[in-house]
This record gives sequence, structure tokens and C-alpha cells, in this order.
Amino acid sequence: SPLDLQMYESGLKLVRYSRMSFCPPFCPCAPQADTALHSSRQPQAARALSTVSRAALVGLQQSSEQLTALEQRAEEIAFQLDCSTITPGQARTELAQLETKANRLETEGLDAVRTSELQSGQAQAKSQKKDQLARLEALFNRLEADTALHSS
Repeated sequence: SPLDLQMYESGLKLVRYSRMSFCPPFCPCAPQADTALHSSRQPQAARALSTVSRAALVGLQQSSEQLTALEQRAEEIAFQLDCSTITPGQARTELAQLETKANRLETEGLDAVRTSELQSGQAQAKSQKKDQLARLEALFNRLEADTALHSS
């Protein structure tokens, strides 16, 4: 929705919240928005990193930010469904679109970073890539579970 897009463009990010405590800021029944400034972190690259390693770490940082946005959108869809601002059919459609974006991020973002070719930043890049692949796997599992839940 325009509000969601506006929140991302203004540099704000949603803070994790419990479904039991209150609805998120984008939900009409939410009592109050709970946001925090998004801290844009650059990869911790030492001066000794090669150009190729720096480029790989920048690419991994960008994919991490995209993954965070996908994770947040999955949360938003669940809350919107809980608040009845979207129908189960709309949720299934949005979850399918989210899964497509996550697949694209995996193949065009993470899989494109070849850590075996790196020297100076290899350990850092491998660690970040492994962490992001685990986050992606968790997101795929959540999307699959949420889709199955709303298909009945």
C-alpha cells in the first residue's frame, strides 16, 4: 500500500512486535505506530580488502537489506490478515509474489556472489552469505506455512 512504501522510502523500519500485544502501524485498528529509525549499516570492510572482496561485501549488504524488507512484508501480510484488512485470497496472492521475489533474491543476489574466488574478504563474505541463506530458508518455510494455513 502507499503507506507501506512511504515508510520504507522515508528510511523507517518496523520494530518487531508481538501479535498478542498490538497491531502494526499500517493496520487501521493499530492504537499507535511503533517505528524506529533504520540504521543503514555498511559492511565492516577493512582497508586491506581487495576491490573484488569489497564489491562482494557491498552486494551481500544490499541483499541483506532486500531480505529484511521481504521478512518485514511477510510480517505485514500476517498482521493485515489478522486485522481483517486483507482477505485470505489476497494474502495467498501476496505471499506467492513474496516467494517469487525471495527466489529471485536467492538466485540473482546471493548465488551470484562467488566467495571461493575471494581472498581478503572470503571469511566475512562466506559468513554473511551463510547467514542470509539461513534467513532465506526460514522465510521460505514461513511463506509455505502461511500459504498452507490460508488455503483452507
